[in-house]
Amino acid sequence: LSALGKVVGRLWKVKGRCGVPLFFPAFPPSGSPDPAPRGGEGGGETTGKQSTAFDLIRKGGPTVVVLIIFSISAVTLIIERTLYYRGCKSEADKLLADVFHASNIDQAIQVCANTPGTVARVFRVALDAVKQGDNEHDTAEKMQAQIIRENIGLDKWLAQLDTLVTGAPLMGLFGTTLGMIKSFQVVATQGSGKPELLAEGISEALVNTAFGLGVAVMSVFGYNTFTS
Repeated sequence: LSALGKVVGRLWKVKGRCGVPLFFPAFPPSGSPDPAPRGGEGGGETTGKQSTAFDLIRKGGPTVVVLIIFSISAVTLIIERTLYYRGCKSEADKLLADVFHASNIDQAIQVCANTPGTVARVFRVALDAVKQGDNEHDTAEKMQAQIIRENIGLDKWLAQLDTLVTGAPLMGLFGTTLGMIKSFQVVATQGSGKPELLAEGISEALVNTAFGLGVAVMSVFGYNTFTS
């Protein structure tokens, strides 16, 4: 311990001659007066308050509320479409094998009824038509009608998601424009000598830009995934 104390003492002497800290922050030796508090004559604390999510929404103005609604809508549509497409998947080869190995048409229809997915539903319509005695043309028409219904289900909500891809950055740009207008109004009325007055409008502009781009990026990834 005494050797360690001598090493620390030498480091403090070197630090005093150089005027810069070495490997760790400078702590005053025992018994020395406390350094003067920073941040003004009164010694008040200068620790800045960190912005919360509510502060960002407040700084962004009313357009951020609209963008939050856009983001909730995008997340809801992406989750709904993901669950729907998972339910549409089916192993076509396994389904065909089970249908061909069925002992009768009723068992084949039951196999299709117990198998989730788009292919199984189309096969069930075809087997029902055959069971009812429809000819080949009528069976093909029923299958085509079922395929159209399946395509409608697959394309559902994609137009709304595509609208969010375009609408979110435009709404963010609208909020950005409002923020810049506010900043220029401050310059026109009070001059540019007070940057803290300009910061409010600039902050509103940047927050809207960030929210708009965030919603657009999320939406475009979901849309491209679902349409590919």
